[in-house]
Amino acid sequence: MTNIGLDCGALAAAWLTAWERRTEGWKHSRELLVKLLDGIARLKHGIGNNAMLLNPKTGEIRECPPPTPAYAISHLSMLFGFPEIFAGLLDYAKGEYPSAVGNFMKVWLSYCRAYNGGPEVQRKEFGFEFPDHATWTQSHSTLTAFAAVEEKSDDLGNAAWSQFFRTDTYPQKYDLTVIKTSPPEYFTNGEEGPSIRTNEAAISNLANIRKYIK
Repeated sequence: MTNIGLDCGALAAAWLTAWERRTEGWKHSRELLVKLLDGIARLKHGIGNNAMLLNPKTGEIRECPPPTPAYAISHLSMLFGFPEIFAGLLDYAKGEYPSAVGNFMKVWLSYCRAYNGGPEVQRKEFGFEFPDHATWTQSHSTLTAFAAVEEKSDDLGNAAWSQFFRTDTYPQKYDLTVIKTSPPEYFTNGEEGPSIRTNEAAISNLANIRKYIK
């Protein structure tokens, strides 16, 4: 079983590196990537399937049988490199494999529109509402921005900026006060931003520097 968000980003990164650098076995890696794009596109819920059966040798992809849920949405799925790697992959492969890229792009854009799009958009795109734990809106504003760029949509572009500046994690007016620190409350003399947390800082700044937020 393979998790689409958590596993496929890493797999695609390894296979894409082999393809780009023409290392040993790169043609097989290229074949696996093309099958990955087509296979995810054929899943009943696309990215929303969350899990799938993947044969890493042949690239064959199938739906997971019960008791695996038919779909699952997690706030963690897009936080481990999937958007970045697949943005590069789609750009690299579109010249040679326009059909596979086009097929995948349909389900990818559907997920990008839906995650921060709210219940109405989610029902339209997937037939169900995303769970309450589908959070970290600011980080996922990148997905909205990706859809905005691909579809040349001002509405989605404005929504992406609003999600980035005015929602969770570090909104535009977040308190970033820095205080002096000293023993015995702290191990050493220094400075600290008590409201800054490593997890939130990482996902917020990653969303900030992604080049396809335009």
